[in-house]
Amino acid sequence: MRIAKWQRPFIFVGISLLSVGVWNGSAAQSEKPVNVSLCDVLTRPKDFSGKTLIMTVRITSTKEGGFLWSPECKKHVLYWKIDASARSQKGILDLYQALKLYGLSDHPVVATLTGVFIYDQYDGTSHRRSSVFNASAAADIKLSVKEEHL
Repeated sequence: MRIAKWQRPFIFVGISLLSVGVWNGSAAQSEKPVNVSLCDVLTRPKDFSGKTLIMTVRITSTKEGGFLWSPECKKHVLYWKIDASARSQKGILDLYQALKLYGLSDHPVVATLTGVFIYDQYDGTSHRRSSVFNASAAADIKLSVKEEHL
């Protein structure tokens, strides 16, 4: 197939744009998790939305759901859930066990969670918008050494 002289610049631009798109896509997929405090996420949520984060947090579990919080910014909490594909991982199973035993104790469960933060997500069930942390891994699970309350 012969390409006319006037078509060559368009083909070059098209190939250039395609290669930039492929490069940007692979860069986003290989993005490393960011280690951040919960207070930073809650004060600048747009900056962290859609990013994979690592946070060490206190977790309170109730019948209504779970909340992530930090002693440094107790006035703010973050809803969280477990990513469906991670529910059988050892760290997540250990976290479930700790929350079952101590989810409402005076010594809250402390854990380092890895997951994706979603800012201002629409929830079709409750028909409202809220932010949520979708946890995919848990590590360093322990109880707080002192009494702490939300």
